[in-house]
Amino acid sequence: MLVSHPLLDTLTDGGLGCALLWPLDTHRYFAPWSPIPVAPIGRALISRVGAFVMLTELALFAPVFVYALWPRSAPRSRPRPSRPS
Repeated sequence: MLVSHPLLDTLTDGGLGCALLWPLDTHRYFAPWSPIPVAPIGRALISRVGAFVMLTELALFAPVFVYALWPRSAPRSRPRPSRPS
């Protein structure tokens, strides 16, 4: 999470960019490709633009959530050998 959030911030299409190297460098970075629209702030989130942004993020991140939440089968345990009495 510490690394993924700033890298995802560079993929947005607005704002000031992401200061990836702060405090060593104050330059703000954008990725060359910006598929994630910036969400409106406050009440503006409940609008057509806000709905578009939420649906876009759902489409982009749904595969990650499905993979993370997919039930995994428990590893099969080997039967213990019986001890002689």
